[in-house]
Amino acid sequence: MKKALVLSLALLLFSVDVISQKVTYKGLVGTTWVSKTGLTTLTYVFTDSSHLIQSVSAPQFKLEEKSTVKYSLDTSVTPTLIHLIGIRDESIIENAYFFIKLFDNNTLKMQGNFDGNKPIKWNDNETAKNTSTMLRADNL
Repeated sequence: MKKALVLSLALLLFSVDVISQKVTYKGLVGTTWVSKTGLTTLTYVFTDSSHLIQSVSAPQFKLEEKSTVKYSLDTSVTPTLIHLIGIRDESIIENAYFFIKLFDNNTLKMQGNFDGNKPIKWNDNETAKNTSTMLRADNL
């Protein structure tokens, strides 16, 4: 009985740690994440600790764009905050902040906006219009 209790507590502590995994540079570099929303596919490839390749595809609209985006993480807040800065011809074309949560090794959720303002807090409502679920590409 004592062994079962210790094992149960150990599993509970491990599962709580997995659910609340902190997103870090080390965990993102070298990974690819994909989000399919309706007819549009968004892909992020984290190439290093400050750049990602962002691809947007919507074949029905003959849209296919790929760009390199600078990013930084603020791991001092929970959940982690990612700042995306897209630059084209020396002009900022994208300035976005998102909270970013890793729910398991294959599911990442982002919540925020593209207006350059930092979000205040994470909204647990699954239907929040500014929430995107991304799946790890090597597990699709």
